This record gives sequence, C-alpha cells and structure tokens, in this order.
Amino acid sequence: MKNTARNETTDYPQPQIHLNGTGRETLLAETEAARDSLMVAVKLFEDMTCHGRDFYILDDSLAYEKAAAKRHEMGLHFVALAKYIDARFTHLLDQ
Repeated sequence: MKNTARNETTDYPQPQIHLNGTGRETLLAETEAARDSLMVAVKLFEDMTCHGRDFYILDDSLAYEKAAAKRHEMGLHFVALAKYIDARFTHLLDQ
C-alpha cells in the first residue's frame, strides 16, 4: 500500500550544511528569528478586525463572505510558511 502521508523530506527539502559555510549556530539563530517574527506577524494578522458590521455590502450580497474566505486562505499561507521554517529548524538540529 502506498504511503500518502506528507513527508518533511519531500515537502520541504533541505540541503546538507557545508562545513566551510555559515556556521550551524548562525543558521539556527536566523531560522529561530524568522520563526519568532512569523509568530508576531500571525498574531497581528489574527488581530485585524474582520467583522461584517464594519463593512458596507454594496453590489454583492456575498462580499463579506468572500472577503472572509480570502482572509482564511491568506492565513493558510502563514501555516505553510511555519511548516517550512519548522522543517528547516529540525533539519539544522539534526546536522
């Protein structure tokens, strides 16, 4: 039976750290800083007001629902980015 579960190795491929390149500790610190910054961005995104009472519905009675669906879709990009950063962090720890 074929395994259809997602895999960090194939979904988020990571290269081998070059011994004469940027040090592992620096790469880890940069990745951790990116993750921390992303969490701040996620919090600010989630805190943006998105309530039907705050918007006029002009020509499209489903305008708010469409906007809310798009907001949700955009939020999923944060999830994908967090998974990538976590995969990189885990990979660096395993080096």
